Amino acid sequence: MVGLANIVLNDSFAVGNVSVVQGRNGIFVAMPSYKAGNKYKDVCFPITKEFREKVNNAVIKTYQQAKEQALQEGQERAMKQLQTDDRGFMKYNGE
Repeated sequence: MVGLANIVLNDSFAVGNVSVVQGRNGIFVAMPSYKAGNKYKDVCFPITKEFREKVNNAVIKTYQQAKEQALQEGQERAMKQLQTDDRGFMKYNGE
């Protein structure tokens, strides 16, 4: 698992603990589930293929945007902390 999501539908219904998973064939979305014997059963799920694709695409797009933003913020923070002085020596700003 690479992430967790909460989905809100029409400002009226929320689905929590939606997993973003890195599988062998790429990233996919797994709905919240429970174990029943040897199998896992989804607590809730899209009924149509079209809506499943819409939910999966929205969750994956949002995950990728959040990941990119976190990487960008981390790089900016690192650049602020590791600067050079006027002589070219690296100085550390431990804010």
